[in-house]
Amino acid sequence: MAYEELIHSMEMDAQLRVQEVQNQTGKFIDETKESARRQAQEIRERLLAEAEQRIDVERHQRHYRAREEAKAGLARASEEYLQRALGLAEERLGHFREGDGYPGILEGLTREALDALAEPEARLHVDPRDEPSARALVGDLPGKPVLIPDLDVTGGVVVDSADGRIRVDNTFTSRLARAGEVYRRELFDRLFGSP
Repeated sequence: MAYEELIHSMEMDAQLRVQEVQNQTGKFIDETKESARRQAQEIRERLLAEAEQRIDVERHQRHYRAREEAKAGLARASEEYLQRALGLAEERLGHFREGDGYPGILEGLTREALDALAEPEARLHVDPRDEPSARALVGDLPGKPVLIPDLDVTGGVVVDSADGRIRVDNTFTSRLARAGEVYRRELFDRLFGSP
């Protein structure tokens, strides 16, 4: 009987030990699960934060690109309208030849170009339509300018040196182009309003 009690006692002790190991194992499993759950939650939150940050960066990049594309489109449209306005102005300048005041304008442009060139034997290039007015003018000009009716312009004159190395373009087209560059900001403001 003592032997049976000893075996029974050992069985009871083994059951208690098994129960204790099972409890410890269950506790370890629960702690591991909780730790894994917390780590998974931290990883999920970190990944979500990173994804939100990437989305935010992408949104800002797209917004910036869209804004830059809009600016570029506006600049292209503005430049197109400016060029149209300059084209219309050139067209209107082309009608000056028909008016009574054009010989005086041609004389002023010619004298200005000659003064800028400062060479006595200059060559005057004009449109053949301006040849009669230019011929009447040549006699009154200083030096001995040579008249060459070889341009196709809306008005004005090109003066160059005898050797052709220096050239002063005083045509309506070139003056309008220079004025367009000088007064570009003012033209934009008049066409599109001040910013």
